[in-house]
Amino acid sequence: MKEVIRIDDNNEENLSLTHFLTEGDGWQECPPTEPLNLDKIVYLGKDSLEGDMFACYDGGCIHIYKGHLNNGKYESRR
Repeated sequence: MKEVIRIDDNNEENLSLTHFLTEGDGWQECPPTEPLNLDKIVYLGKDSLEGDMFACYDGGCIHIYKGHLNNGKYESRR
């Protein structure tokens, strides 16, 4: 089990990524298994419009996601 770099609360639910940002199409829904396939997730903070924001590292690329920090824990296959 991996954890997001910054965690503030004691929620029982694990991290949930709901959308990722694309250059051409804006926010797109994430597959439910998304955290399993990322190298590292960094919590960026809570945006007043979008909610919890994350920088996610995958094979040398950085992607922007939004979702719910909850307890900050997530399962990883890497």
